[in-house]
Amino acid sequence: MSSTVDPNTFLDQPPNLRANDYFLLHFADNRQIFAQAVPYKRSKSFPPCKINKRTYSTHNLIGLPYGTVLEVGRDELIPLPEGEDLLPDESDITQMIEQQQQSTVTAADG
Repeated sequence: MSSTVDPNTFLDQPPNLRANDYFLLHFADNRQIFAQAVPYKRSKSFPPCKINKRTYSTHNLIGLPYGTVLEVGRDELIPLPEGEDLLPDESDITQMIEQQQQSTVTAADG
C-alpha cells in the first residue's frame, strides 16, 4: 500500500532551517552573506557567520522558517516575530520626521 503526498502541502509553509544547512542573509543595502546553521554556540575553527568583522552564532536559527526577518544584535542574530519588520512603513517615517521637526521648533522657542 503506497501513500501519496500532495505536492501543495510543501508550498503552504516554508521549509525550516536545519542543523548544518547553508543559507543566505540579505541586507537592506543589497549585501548578501553566506552562512551555516551550526548546532553549537561557538566554533573557533569555523565561525558560522561573519558580518562586518564580527562573528555571530547561528545555533538559535535552527528550526526557523526560511524567510525569517532577523535583527543583528550585539552578540547574536535575533529572529523577529512573524509579520514584524525592521523597516517602518512610509507613513510611520513621515510621522517621525514631523515629530522631530515639531520638537526642534519647540526647543528653539523655549
